[in-house]
Amino acid sequence: MSSFLIVMCVQIILESFPVSSSGHVILLEHFLRLFYSGAFIAVSESKLLSHFLHGPTAVVLAVFFWDRWTFLLKHFLIMWRIIIKIIFFAFLADIMTLIWYILFNSVIDISIFPIGLGFLISMLCLFSLRFLKREKYEVVTWQKALIIGAFQGVAFLPGVSRFGLTFVVGCWLGLSAKKSFEFSFVIQWPLIVLGFISSMMQLSYLDAYIFNFCTLLVMVVSSIIAFFALHLVYFMALANRLWVFSIVLCFSFAVWLLLVVTRVASV
Repeated sequence: MSSFLIVMCVQIILESFPVSSSGHVILLEHFLRLFYSGAFIAVSESKLLSHFLHGPTAVVLAVFFWDRWTFLLKHFLIMWRIIIKIIFFAFLADIMTLIWYILFNSVIDISIFPIGLGFLISMLCLFSLRFLKREKYEVVTWQKALIIGAFQGVAFLPGVSRFGLTFVVGCWLGLSAKKSFEFSFVIQWPLIVLGFISSMMQLSYLDAYIFNFCTLLVMVVSSIIAFFALHLVYFMALANRLWVFSIVLCFSFAVWLLLVVTRVASV
């Protein structure tokens, strides 16, 4: 039970950072298998649990962007064109993402994709922000929405940060840090909500294991930490400092490489 709480906490909190929460969950589970002898539930091996743990993230994002979306709703008669444009662009981006999802679930086996390579891809993408010259800020277009959505789909690969990849691509396409940050989460939110709803309809066999006071308390505390962490990441994004997380991913890559070498040496 304690191992599940640890993994759950890491999953929820790291969703606010551009470092691939799923990749680090896999890395953490490798360590837990080595040193933890109790009952173990691998979140990374259960799509239901992974989707379920996206529920707190959906709530965190809804609260974080509360002032934006409530403003649009309050001024719907004036802002309806902008609302429709946002929905349309998000729809296009998510369609591209769903195409990748279908390919990865029916054609391409991504289970053999090494998370270390995913960390490396995310690290290089974030570090590229150091060389980005923002001379002008452009608007989101349907073409850019499709491109960003396609890269969001690539982030299904283990270790590849969805937020990091979509944010960086948006910036390189000419969007401001603020707009790229917001659009990255706008296109993610509908997908994680759908995944969470789907998981809630199928988790009956784990109800007693998940829905207890201890688990719910950890979820609430982790969500609060994730909320404030998202504020930190937002300010870092506006200050063009998200490249700093490439250093974190460099460390994660080194840990993964050490695990691989240790495993090979023990064979």
